[in-house]
Amino acid sequence: MSLPKIFDEHLRDALGARAVWQPGKPVQIGDIMVRRNDSFFKAGHIADFGATIRSSPHADKSLDLVTSKVKQRVFQAGVELPGSDQLDLSAEASVQYEFAGKNQFILKTPNLKGLSIDNMLMIAAHLAPLPTWKHNNFFIVEETYGADLWSFLGTKESASNFQLSGKGSGILSFLTAGVSVGLKSSGKVDLNMLGKGGMLAMNLVRIEKDGSLNHGG
Repeated sequence: MSLPKIFDEHLRDALGARAVWQPGKPVQIGDIMVRRNDSFFKAGHIADFGATIRSSPHADKSLDLVTSKVKQRVFQAGVELPGSDQLDLSAEASVQYEFAGKNQFILKTPNLKGLSIDNMLMIAAHLAPLPTWKHNNFFIVEETYGADLWSFLGTKESASNFQLSGKGSGILSFLTAGVSVGLKSSGKVDLNMLGKGGMLAMNLVRIEKDGSLNHGG
């Protein structure tokens, strides 16, 4: 199973939403997406078809996702700690990640935020009769989830090891919210997105020919 598909499955379990791939790719509500293999790509915006959006903001939980073949280990003073609550915030520490195979990842975020379309039924009534609307192929981004700062590390081709080191307070900030400021890194992974920002997940909807909404993909 590919890394985008694994990432998508984890976000569907955690949020009930589809993954944005790659993480951080620009996505906004009302975007028209088409599916190619395991990812979605922008093909336009519903405003291009004369639709008008009413929206509202929302907030959601933080994420701490680690796939099954990744081992996270926290060290301080040469000793592995049983948990991050044991960290001395003023002393040097490190967190090590052992990626035991390809297509593995970690994602750590603060609380997510985003926008939701409030008038989706009205939009569907406008778009459904249009002869240029591709009912089977067009997916509309109905809701987005993102953050100004998060961290994602992933492998695509092989196993890998990666480490972050710094003050215990910095390690704790990374473990709880993906903040990597002030930390030193070593090792290598195929996809290194430390301290990035942007969209991570989205809810998609298709419009049927009768104007009903299909959230089932």
